Amino acid sequence: MAFPKWYSVISIVLVALACASVEVEEEKEGESYSDRHEKPTIALINSGSVGISEEEADMIMVSFFDYLSKLNEFEVVDARRAERILSAQELSLAECSSPECVRNIGKLLAVDYILAVRSEKIGEQIFASTKFFRIEDGLTLGVFSRSYPEVYQLTNSISDIIQSLFYREALGEEAYEEAWAGILVTCREYLLRDVREDEEYGLYSYMLFAKEPDDEGVERYRAFYRAFLKLKEYGEYKSLSVKKKNANVVYWLLDVDSWSEVPAEELEDFDFFIKHYDYARADLMLRTKLPKFTNPGPLIVACQTPLSNPTAVLTDSELLIVDLSRISENLFDATVSYFRNKVIEDPETWQIETHTE
Repeated sequence: MAFPKWYSVISIVLVALACASVEVEEEKEGESYSDRHEKPTIALINSGSVGISEEEADMIMVSFFDYLSKLNEFEVVDARRAERILSAQELSLAECSSPECVRNIGKLLAVDYILAVRSEKIGEQIFASTKFFRIEDGLTLGVFSRSYPEVYQLTNSISDIIQSLFYREALGEEAYEEAWAGILVTCREYLLRDVREDEEYGLYSYMLFAKEPDDEGVERYRAFYRAFLKLKEYGEYKSLSVKKKNANVVYWLLDVDSWSEVPAEELEDFDFFIKHYDYARADLMLRTKLPKFTNPGPLIVACQTPLSNPTAVLTDSELLIVDLSRISENLFDATVSYFRNKVIEDPETWQIETHTE
């Protein structure tokens, strides 16, 4: 299945992301929200946004809405609709101090659960606090709080927040595993010298350099590696029942034969992974698979066939390229995060027919 080629317009798209909004579902007269759905319903409520812009607050709530919707375990009432209903009755969840109050708000919203999210900028950190309520008895099933350097890092951590907060207990083991089984994820892995890619993954991505860094350019390489480290290892998703066929693996190439040959103290040196990046292998991939691409990079290249496969012949339409040649290293984290989310959300980048049992 073909997918489009990306270029360094990522920064423009990142601005557009901050302006995203969720359409509000309208009620039919005389019909409650839960009456129209067989699945349990959950309402998202913005319990407060302090010190951040309205666009950032919207981006946080939209990200929670999108993630809950993808789990396909709930019908989700978005925050704007919930706010409209509560405002009409001059009610606020933030002012509730008893299970009875929570029950009353849940009944008004006609939902089975509520996820309340509060975000606040404290100093240079964005502090997120979430609470999960069950309306049947008004009980708080979970509370999760954490600070993040940037809003986008908060939104990229929503899967962690939700699974840490409540899902295994609230949904039950079987439903929890089923929910994760259908989720597409992006993970990281090192590709050692002369080792071929694991062919069980659903998508293959590579963080590539065209050449070794000079003294002035080494900081860009470090920033690129730091962005790579922000991705989770596959093992963290495996424990959540995510299969490899639903994972986009992002490789960092290393010119070592095995981890056992590397002294432990060297692995603790951040620059080890820059000095021992496999520049020769990256150059071979670029010359054989992307011969027309001459920008200095760094690049992220994604494809459905491993690049190390010598028989693979890939056309431009079968390669997804993110070119960071003209992007400041200060935006590498945001660019890699955008790439991760875009690949996950775009079914055209996946061979979906192979993802069904």
